[in-house]
Amino acid sequence: MSQHVDIVIGNLTTFIHEIYKIGGRKFGFLNVPDLGCFPALRILQPKNDDSCLRDASRLASMHNRALTNLLFQMQRQVKGFKFSLFDMNKSLRLRMQHPSKFGFKEGEEACCGTGKWRGVFSCGGKRIVKEYQLCENPKDYIFWDSLHLTQNTYNQFANLIWNGGHMSDSLVVGPYNINNLFQIP
Repeated sequence: MSQHVDIVIGNLTTFIHEIYKIGGRKFGFLNVPDLGCFPALRILQPKNDDSCLRDASRLASMHNRALTNLLFQMQRQVKGFKFSLFDMNKSLRLRMQHPSKFGFKEGEEACCGTGKWRGVFSCGGKRIVKEYQLCENPKDYIFWDSLHLTQNTYNQFANLIWNGGHMSDSLVVGPYNINNLFQIP
């Protein structure tokens, strides 16, 4: 698993250096949400319990640690390198654990799909599985379907990325939000 993370981080490092060579100094990043907790992956959990798919969750966590380390290392070593990192993983997890705090009614089940958590990717009936259920109000849900978030969730994330913000006393955007990053000469 760590080989995959090393390859991705290595490629990302190369791309950042190439952009830096042609004048790029300010960068924006999102880390990876806990993919193992998405409805489409939770239904693959062999234990058939309510937990997240462990291997996918572990891979996302490894990637996020490596990305954070890379960015702070580059900030120390590369002259003028500035970045914004949105902790999408934490932001999504907090919404899933406490949906009502963020204006949602449902934190784990998708608005559209079928099966447990509506985790079968069948929304629209154009896939192998034709049956699907559709919620009445997508604004009440974090997940639109088993792999994608709702517009309401993305709007909240966009606001955090642009303006910054704290959740549970821990920074979710840093060291700069995108708005501040644009203001730096």
